[in-house]
Amino acid sequence: MPRNAVGCVICGGAIDKGEPRWISEFRALYTDDHDWTNVRLSGVGTRGPTHDYAPRDSSSSYYDPKLDPSTLIDIWLLKVNFRTPPPAPPPAPTQTAWGFPFHASCWDLMVKLLDQEDMDKRCLFDILLSLPQQQGYLDWGHDYGRLLCTQVDVSLLLPGEERVLGGLDYDNMPRTSTGLPVYTFDPLAIPDLLALRSSCLKSVDHEATARNSTTKIHTKPDSFRKLPVEIIQIILNTLQSRDVLHLKIASSVVAATPLPKSFWASRFLPGHEFEYSWKRFYLGVKNLLDDANLRNRWRISKLIFPLRNLLSKYSLSTCSGTPLQSFFEPNEAPSNEGSWTSASRAVVDPEDFFTSGCRALRLRLIRLPDMLTAVFISFIDFGDNQYISGIRFQQHDKVDTCLGYIQRSHESILDSVCPMGNEGHLHISGFILAMDLRGIRGISLLTIGGVSKWLGEHEGIPKKRLTIGAGRVQLLKAGFDAMKIVSLAVSEGKSTSSVKPSSLRDEAFWLPVIPPEGLLFNDHSRNKAWVVRTQRPYNMILFGGSRGENLSKLVKVVVWIVGFYHIYGIDFKYNTEVDGRKIHTLGRCGPFSDAEPRLEAPHDNSADQRISFDIDGPGGERIIHVYLQNEESGDLNGFRVRNLYLDRKVPRPVRRLTGLALH
Repeated sequence: MPRNAVGCVICGGAIDKGEPRWISEFRALYTDDHDWTNVRLSGVGTRGPTHDYAPRDSSSSYYDPKLDPSTLIDIWLLKVNFRTPPPAPPPAPTQTAWGFPFHASCWDLMVKLLDQEDMDKRCLFDILLSLPQQQGYLDWGHDYGRLLCTQVDVSLLLPGEERVLGGLDYDNMPRTSTGLPVYTFDPLAIPDLLALRSSCLKSVDHEATARNSTTKIHTKPDSFRKLPVEIIQIILNTLQSRDVLHLKIASSVVAATPLPKSFWASRFLPGHEFEYSWKRFYLGVKNLLDDANLRNRWRISKLIFPLRNLLSKYSLSTCSGTPLQSFFEPNEAPSNEGSWTSASRAVVDPEDFFTSGCRALRLRLIRLPDMLTAVFISFIDFGDNQYISGIRFQQHDKVDTCLGYIQRSHESILDSVCPMGNEGHLHISGFILAMDLRGIRGISLLTIGGVSKWLGEHEGIPKKRLTIGAGRVQLLKAGFDAMKIVSLAVSEGKSTSSVKPSSLRDEAFWLPVIPPEGLLFNDHSRNKAWVVRTQRPYNMILFGGSRGENLSKLVKVVVWIVGFYHIYGIDFKYNTEVDGRKIHTLGRCGPFSDAEPRLEAPHDNSADQRISFDIDGPGGERIIHVYLQNEESGDLNGFRVRNLYLDRKVPRPVRRLTGLALH
C-alpha cells in the first residue's frame, strides 16, 4: 500500500500500486518546499509502499533502462497543509518535493485536448492549489463523472451548507457489462480505435509532398500581393499539397503566408493525400461506444473541457493591485494601513487542513479614485457557478484602477444603475456581497445615494453587508485564489477607526436576505469572533410581515426536532395564502428519513419530534416574547414563547414579535 491515498486530479481515479500498470504511473506538477513560483513537470514515475519516485526530467520515465537512479526524486503527492514538519531522524533526508498527481495517461490526454503549445504550468498549479481536498481527491465541484459520492445526500443539507465528497460511489459508478469499473481502463489504450483510423485512411502516394525542395524562390513581381491573407489561405486549402509547395516556391508572398489549422484539416478532405472516409470512421466509432477504454476516455475528456475553458477564456496570469505580504507571497510589503472591516467565508489558513472552503494565495490593495464614475465587475465560470474575479473602477477621464483578475470580455458595468452623488461621482460606503464557501457570487454597491442593483448570482446564496457606516470607502483589500475573490475588506484609510460597533445584522451572513433596518437582534447570544469564524449563515423569516400585516393570519407554529433536541426547522401556518403559500418555513421541515445525519443515534428517526401549537392570530393572539434555552456550547436546544391577546383594554403598547432568525 502507498503511504497515502490519492486520486488523479483530472479523472479522480486512484493512483495506486499494482495492476493495471497505468494506474500506478503518474506525473506530478511539483515544486520544492515553499518555492511557489518554480513549478515543474516530473517525468513518469510510479508509486511504492513508502516513496513516490519520479524523474526530474519530464521527458524521462522510471522504466527507462538507461535512467540514472540519482535523477529520481521522492514527491509527496497531494499535500494537505503547509505546516513545517518536524525534522526527520538521521540518516533520513528531509523530503521537500511535493505536488499534484496525474495519471501519465490522463496528463497526455489533457495536453492533447487543451491544444496549447506552451501550457502555463504555474497557472494550472495555482488552480490546483486553490481546490480543497477530501478523501484524497481534489474537489472541483463535480463528482468526476459519477465516480464519487457525497458524505451526505445534497437534499439533506441545511440552508447554507455545501456538499462534501465521501469517496468512491460503488453503487452508481459506470461499469462494463461484466461489472468492472470503467475508471480502471486506460483512456489511451484503445487498439480498436487505432486500427479503425488506419482502415479509414486511403492509400495515396504523397512522396512528392514530403520531399523538400531547394529551388530558389522567384523574386519577380508577385500578383498575390494584391490579395488579403485570408483569401490566400482559402486558395491554399483547395490545392493539393504538392501544388502548395510549388506555389510557395513561385510566390514569396505565399511562402510567407502562415498555414492555418483549416489547411491541415483540409488535407483529410476528399481528393487530398490523407483522404478520409469519415462516414466509415463514424460508424466504426459508434460500434466502439461500449469499449471500456473509450468510455473512460470520454468521461475524462468531459472533465478536461471545463479546465480548457478556464485556461483559454480567462486572463488569470495578472492579479491587479498592490501586492501585500501573505503566506504564499512572503517577500511583499506588509499592510500598514488603518483598521479594516472584512467579509469572507471559510478562508482556510495555509497551515490548516484544506478540506473545504477556499484558500487565499495572494492579497491585493487599491485606493479608490476620488472622481469615480463607473464600476465594472469581472466574472469567471467555475464548475456550475459564476464567481467574481476582479473589479475595475473607472474615473471620468477613463483612467482605471483595477483589483484582481480583470476579464474585459467577461465583465458587467454597474455605473448605469448606481446612484450618483451631487458632484456626479460615485461615493461608495460599502458593498452587499453574496458569497458561498468558494468566493463571491454576486455584488451590490452601497452609496450615499442608495443601493445599486445586483450583479451576479444572489438568490439562495448567503449575503453580508460590508460597510464602514456613513463614511466613504477609501481603500479596498482583497484575497484571491488562482481565479477569483475569496475575501474583501474596506477601510476609510485612517490610522484609527471611526467605525461604530456593528450589530449582528452587519456581522453575519444571512439567508434568504439581509434583515431590514429597525429590527432588534440578540447581539449578546454570540460573540463576534464566532460569527466571523462559522461557515453557516443565519436564516431569517419575517413570519408576521415587515410591518406585522400577517400576524392576524397566523394560526399554527410547528417545530421539527431531529434526534435529541436539535431544532432543524420551524413552520408558520396561515389561514390564507401569504406570498402564494399557506406555510412558510425557517430551516427545513420534516418528517426526516433514517438517512438524515444524527449525532446521537445514526440512521434512527425514532427520537425525532414534531411539536406544534395553535395561535389565534385572527382573534388577536400575538407572540410577544421568546425565551431561549442554550447548551454550554451556545447551541440552541429549545425555546418557549409567550403569547398575549391584544384588545382595547391593554393599558400600554405591547411590542409584538414579527420575525425570527436562527443559526
